[in-house]
Amino acid sequence: MLIILVAFWVAILWILVAVGVFTRWHRWMKLSPIILWVVLGVLVFVPMGWVSPAGPVIVLARSIQIAPGVSGRVMEVVAEAGKPLEQGDVLFKLDPTTYQAKVDQIATQLELAEDRLKQKTQLLQKGAGNQVDVEEAESEVDSLTARLEAASWNLEQSIVRAPIGGFVANVILPVGAQVNAGTPVMPFFSNQQRFVVAQIQQNHLRYIRFGQQAEVVFNVLPGRTFQAKVLRISRANPAGQVTPSGLAIGTETPRSDPFWVAVELDDKTVEPRPGMTGTAAIYTKPSGIRYFLRRVRLRMQSWASYVFVF
Repeated sequence: MLIILVAFWVAILWILVAVGVFTRWHRWMKLSPIILWVVLGVLVFVPMGWVSPAGPVIVLARSIQIAPGVSGRVMEVVAEAGKPLEQGDVLFKLDPTTYQAKVDQIATQLELAEDRLKQKTQLLQKGAGNQVDVEEAESEVDSLTARLEAASWNLEQSIVRAPIGGFVANVILPVGAQVNAGTPVMPFFSNQQRFVVAQIQQNHLRYIRFGQQAEVVFNVLPGRTFQAKVLRISRANPAGQVTPSGLAIGTETPRSDPFWVAVELDDKTVEPRPGMTGTAAIYTKPSGIRYFLRRVRLRMQSWASYVFVF
């Protein structure tokens, strides 16, 4: 933007000389681009980072790694990449043969144990049995009931379902693959709130407050500018994180990592896709020449997205 303004000034001087307003290039005319560069940089563009900071933006969404609760061989893959899913929709199915057999086996044992308990209870009531036998039979029934519940749960887990509403990002799980319990095999994105977050440098963070006006442009939507508001300002960044270990605190040079600022789009009909990138500008003081130039610069970048990749 600064280069464009200086180039525009040089073009004006060239026109004035070309049409005869000035007969030649005077010394002040030759020095004026440098002076203009310094003045605009010091008085306009450096403070612009304070009163209307901007930074790269990305759309984030909650993701879940889909992992089966039991091991088995994949019999059918139902989910399709990008297809909207509701909570409980089937993603894929495992071979249930062994789990069904276990359920049937325990169910048969439980039925027999219940019959024995009934018989021993009747004998006790007639005075021909004893309390210990009844208690042992009750214990066996309780144990088999618990085992049947566990076996039934394993059988249910052979059908893997969507945990919440959302979609599968990609499906590369083939039929016939052997999968293990707890091992992720499919990425799942939630339909819940998506976060539009901007990286703001630390020296530009000082005046940003909740609720301030912001604007966002996305590279995938060139020519469009979206109004927004500051939703959240991160209280920490990865550089400030210390993880427990057996080592002393390191002596590395501290990094000046940017902070994340989450913004909320005013247009609720827009559904930004996770991973979309662009630029966001936050207006801590929505007035003045710096505010105007930031808006112009942001829109220039939006239109330039038709041609360039940022």
